[in-house]
Order: sequence, then structure tokens, then C-alpha cells
Amino acid sequence: MNYRFKSSDPNNITAIIGVLTCATIGYGLLVSFSHYSGPGFYSPRNHFISELGTPEASPMSNVFNHCLMLGGILMLAFNFGLANFFGKGRIVKIAAFIGVIAALSFSTIGYYPADDWPHHVVAAKIFFTGAMISIGLFCYTSWQNSERGFHRYINYLGLHVAILYLIVLVWPKETLNQYVYDFRNFSRPSFWALPILEWSYCLLICFWIISISANLLYLRHRQKAIDPGQ
Repeated sequence: MNYRFKSSDPNNITAIIGVLTCATIGYGLLVSFSHYSGPGFYSPRNHFISELGTPEASPMSNVFNHCLMLGGILMLAFNFGLANFFGKGRIVKIAAFIGVIAALSFSTIGYYPADDWPHHVVAAKIFFTGAMISIGLFCYTSWQNSERGFHRYINYLGLHVAILYLIVLVWPKETLNQYVYDFRNFSRPSFWALPILEWSYCLLICFWIISISANLLYLRHRQKAIDPGQ
């Protein structure tokens, strides 16, 4: 393998940023969830993630929204670090460019919470689409450059992200339309497929980021074992 880690290698920073990205978002989720004050019991089986960002659902919604905004900035830095790891190439540049759009739109989701539905849904759609394309292109680059040392498990995660997004696109939206346009008369199902798919999609993205971070740290450890002077 031609790639060599150094003690000050920026990829170590990329790994740390990846962990911080998921930890920041997770913290916002837990704080808002633990203070949930909306009707009934909040559950991923029938509630959207973004509902935690509305003041009606949680008095700590601002923490959730600010964590999303900060998480998007960290995601932006992670995106640049990952692009740096793979180096030059047209596919990498496209993946990084779309990743920038996805990361900024993720921050925008926090800036425009779900009670500002028109802006919120645009930001969410851009993020979901951009993340799927960027992850897919990065996974394609990883598959084409297996000598970099990324585990194939990471590519499988990226494939499942794309599959889940396509399922969300074709899934019937009648219940969602009732929720958005007639909320006062809306009867929330006990099990609602769209929120479950959304949670699954976002968790898979977090697993993908964490897996890359772990892989980068593993490569550093392996290189250090081979060459203790590095």
C-alpha cells in the first residue's frame, strides 16, 4: 500500500471529526427526546426526527436545532477530509461538491425546523438526495481504489443508503399529506413506515460516517505497527 500515515496526518483529524459529527447530532436528539412534551409518547416507529425540533414537541428543541446546524458544519469538514483521503479525481471532486451541498442543507434543516414546513422540507429533500449521491460516489471511489484499505462493509452501507432512499421516494405519501395539511384531525398510526424509513436512513448515514472514522484510525494503527517511527 502506497499510502502512509504520519503522526500529524489530517486523516486522523477527519476520523475525529466524523465521530464528533455523529456525537453532536446524537446529543441533540437525546436532549430533545428526553424533554419531549408533545401528545402521547415519542417513538421512532411513528414520529419523524424533525418533530424534535419544534417548540410544541420539546422545550429543548433549540438544542436539537443548534446541534443540527453544528453537525452540518462538522459534516462539511468531514466531507473535505474524506475527499482529501482519496485524492484527486473527477468522481471525488463531484462527490465532494455534492457533499458540500448536502452538509449545508443539513445545517439548514436546523435553521428551518419542522414548524417552518415549506423551507424545512426543501432543505430535507436536498440533504437526503445529496447525501445519497455523495455517499454513493465516495463508495464507488472506495471500490475502485481498494488499495486505500477501506473495508468493503463501508461500501455495502453506502449501497443500503441508496436503496433506502429509493424506497422512500416510491413509498405512498397519503398519510404524510394528511399529517402536513390536516394536522388537527390527523390520527397518528401506531406504526408509520415513513418515519421508520427516515430514522433508518439517517442512522445508516451515521453508521457510514462512524465506520469510515474507525477504518481511518485502524489504518493509522496498522501503519504504526508496521513502521513504529511513523
